[in-house]
Amino acid sequence: MKKIHLVLFLISFNFNLLNLFAQTINDRQLKTPFALKYAVDAITIKDLENDLRQLQDLSSTEKINLLQLEIKKIKNSHSNSYCDSRVLSLGNLKALYVFPKNNKKQNILAITYLNNPQNKNEIFGADEINSGVVALKKLAIMSCQLPLIRPISVIFSELDRKNLLTQLEEPLTDLYLWLEVFEIGHDSLRSDQLKKYYNRAYFSNQTNQQNAWANLLKERSYSSIFRRLNEEEWKKHRLFVNTSELELKKIPFLFLTNDYINDPNNKLGTKNDFVETINMNSFHDTVKSLNNFVLSLGLDIVK
Repeated sequence: MKKIHLVLFLISFNFNLLNLFAQTINDRQLKTPFALKYAVDAITIKDLENDLRQLQDLSSTEKINLLQLEIKKIKNSHSNSYCDSRVLSLGNLKALYVFPKNNKKQNILAITYLNNPQNKNEIFGADEINSGVVALKKLAIMSCQLPLIRPISVIFSELDRKNLLTQLEEPLTDLYLWLEVFEIGHDSLRSDQLKKYYNRAYFSNQTNQQNAWANLLKERSYSSIFRRLNEEEWKKHRLFVNTSELELKKIPFLFLTNDYINDPNNKLGTKNDFVETINMNSFHDTVKSLNNFVLSLGLDIVK
């Protein structure tokens, strides 16, 4: 009988914790770094692993359909959902665009790229594509539940950056941040020249703002260490894409990725880039750090 009472107590306790988390979101009380961290802590390793496995072997179109269904679930389960979604198309290429209902100035635009279905010979795996997708899926879900001061849009795109820029309806001239996230699942002690875990990297074009972002990244990070890449290091990225389109439009951008200079992932672009090769502890930490950072900007919790 005592065991039954204990089990019932634990079930009731866990249920109350879930209700408290939901109430924290629904009551819009995320006004301090501590409250935001508490909400972000609800992201678990098991959640991320399940998401990665769910995306494994799916085509980019199937991923878009799955993600759009997840956003619809949020909208249907919350009477005060703050986002909507639609699919952008350019020829045979698509992008899922999750955007705030009340579009304001100073938006934050977070992007990750899906495999281009026209590149039939390319292999995209858990780190190369799906790590960014899973991280921004969590961001999109949380953003949809919050009345943000700086609204956050999230894009999962088959289109490259140049074509994506032509399809967007965002007020790009007043964009607060263009954020790209990719390849954040790899973290190895053996191949790391620094012999440390939790190494990540970022590249940005805004010197003054970059310092503020770097400080906030550091403050909102759990254990992940985001090292600034210089331009020469950025050009060594295996998927390096010229950023002139963003610079020409004077769009402030920030790219977050693995520290491929000190800890390269040799499995990228091969059949060996699967879920079991992801360092889940490090990936979990980075996803929480990323969400904590971006939502801090969105909620204007920067002190």
